[in-house]
Amino acid sequence: ALPGIGAYMRYVDDMAVCLNRREDLIKARPVIEAELAALRLRLHPSKSQLRRCRDGATFVGFRVIAGRIRVRNHNLLRGRRRLRALARGVHEGRITAEQARTSTLSWNAHLAHGHTWRLRRRLFADLAFTTGLP
Repeated sequence: ALPGIGAYMRYVDDMAVCLNRREDLIKARPVIEAELAALRLRLHPSKSQLRRCRDGATFVGFRVIAGRIRVRNHNLLRGRRRLRALARGVHEGRITAEQARTSTLSWNAHLAHGHTWRLRRRLFADLAFTTGLP
């Protein structure tokens, strides 16, 4: 845990710190940099941003805003296109339903990290190879 920081999210080399006051964020940055320096790591100079929780942030394909985790629009668009392509492939016999289902499982698992239960129900409702999802 990082001293003085109550909540943060981390996935591989991505990290988001949640603080409500900008002053606290400014104070947290040197603490984070010192912790990383001890591990011989550093923040990316142009990708590091200070934002308050209520302003929201993009994190690993999701938009995190005040307790809500939503899929970014471009990720959703890409996923819908992929589902249509899979459905076409099954219909035309280029891939099996099991192959399409396997491909869909990973995207469903990724979406499950956000507040996406209704979205996943709508996305997978009409696709025979997605029975049992979400």
